[in-house]
Amino acid sequence: MRRRLARGGAALVGLSLALMLMTPGCRPLRIGGLPAQPEQLFTELAALESPSQVHMVGRLRTEIGGVEMNLGMELLTDGRGNAKMELSYPFGGRAATLVLQEDQRLLAIASGERLVLYTPGAAELLQGWVGEWARPAMIVDLMLGRVPAGFQGEMAWDDDHGDQRMLAVALDGGHSALLSVQRRPQALQQLLLEDAGGAQIASASWDGWLEVEGYLYPTDIRLEMPDPVGSVALTIESIVIDPAVVSDTYQATPPRPGYMSFEELFEQWRE
Repeated sequence: MRRRLARGGAALVGLSLALMLMTPGCRPLRIGGLPAQPEQLFTELAALESPSQVHMVGRLRTEIGGVEMNLGMELLTDGRGNAKMELSYPFGGRAATLVLQEDQRLLAIASGERLVLYTPGAAELLQGWVGEWARPAMIVDLMLGRVPAGFQGEMAWDDDHGDQRMLAVALDGGHSALLSVQRRPQALQQLLLEDAGGAQIASASWDGWLEVEGYLYPTDIRLEMPDPVGSVALTIESIVIDPAVVSDTYQATPPRPGYMSFEELFEQWRE
C-alpha cells in the first residue's frame, strides 16, 4: 500500500518541489541605462558568465496550507540542470532533501525517509503546473537571480506598470513574462509571470545584491508561487563559489517500492 501524506509533510515537499523546479549567479552588467532594443537587454541578461558550482546557505520562511515554516536551507547547483537542496529544522535535524538530476529526474525525501516522492519526468510535471515553456531548473535560476531557463519568444518594452519600464517576453501557450532591471547594480529586480488572459501566475523579486568573486547574487529573494505553495521568502547568509562536490551528489536514484509520485501528490492537492 502506498503511503499517504500528513499535512505538514505534503506542505514541506510541495515547497521543496516549487523551489527546485530555477544556473548560478550573474556578473554585474556593464550597460549604461536601458538599451533601445529589448532584445539587447535580454541577451545581456541571459548570457552572463557563471561558475561551475555554487553553494548557498540561508533561511527559508513560508506558510503553506496554514503550516508556518522557518527552515535552514542549503542549495548546491552546477548550473546545468543538476541541483541538491537540504532543508533543516530551526533546532537541528533534516526536514527534507531534494535532488534534481539533469533537469529531468526529481527525488524528494522528507522526515527521515518517512516520505519519498519521485518522478523521472520533472519537465513534463512542471509544464503541466505552470506552462509549456517551463523547465525544472527555472526555480533554481530564480533563487540565484538569473533569467529563467526556457524564456524564449518575441520581446517588447511594456510601459503599463506606472513609471517602471519592463521587458515583456511572449512565452509558449500564450503566457508572458515581464522583467524589470535595477540600474545600481545592474541586475534583475522583479519578474511577473502571466497567463494568456493577463492574470498573474507567479512572481519573483530580488534585493540585497552581493558580489562574490566577481559574480553578483541576491541575498533577499521573494517568490509568489501557484497554490498550494504561495509566498516564499529566502535570506541568503553565505555563498561559496566552486566548492568541492562528491561525485554522486546529484544522483536521483529511484526509491524502493512504496513511494508516492509527485503526480499523485499534485492530484491530492487538486482534490
